Amino acid sequence: MPPRTRATMGMDTPASNDEYEPTTTPGPPGPTPTTDTLIQIMMEYMRRQGEQIARQDEQIARQDEQMKTLMEKLSLSSTAGDSIKNEIDEFCKDARAKLEGRHAVVLTGSNNYLEWKSSILADAHLIQAKDVLTKEETVPPTTVPLDMELWNKKNELLYTRIFQSLNATRNASLPPRRSEIYA
Repeated sequence: MPPRTRATMGMDTPASNDEYEPTTTPGPPGPTPTTDTLIQIMMEYMRRQGEQIARQDEQIARQDEQMKTLMEKLSLSSTAGDSIKNEIDEFCKDARAKLEGRHAVVLTGSNNYLEWKSSILADAHLIQAKDVLTKEETVPPTTVPLDMELWNKKNELLYTRIFQSLNATRNASLPPRRSEIYA
């Protein structure tokens, strides 16, 4: 090897290249990843992704079950609605049968008020609506849907019977019933 002079010191010359030993590129401290290490890192990443997808699948399955349960409840509530309607229809048939043929006493004034009142109370008793009059109920006593609907129907039938039993002159002086307003 030729001696170095000041002029060639530190310079890459063909003569100095023969002595050059390459060094690695500076990087983060520690071992550099090999191909096996990179494969392991990717496999770990893929495993985590698979677990996350599995958790999402489980969550979707739970939501599907909740949706099915909700749909079943909705279909049951429509069945319950049909059941309520059937009960109301049955009550109306029964009430009509009980009231049919009964003569409604027409209120003509104070001279037949007691007879009229006892006739209305008897009719109310027949359709199991006496509490509406005696307890002066203005709203259903319970919040059970069937009981509320039955109470509303009893109330409607009872007050229809009362209005039918009023003298024509008295009936004309009263405001129209709600059912007539909305008809």
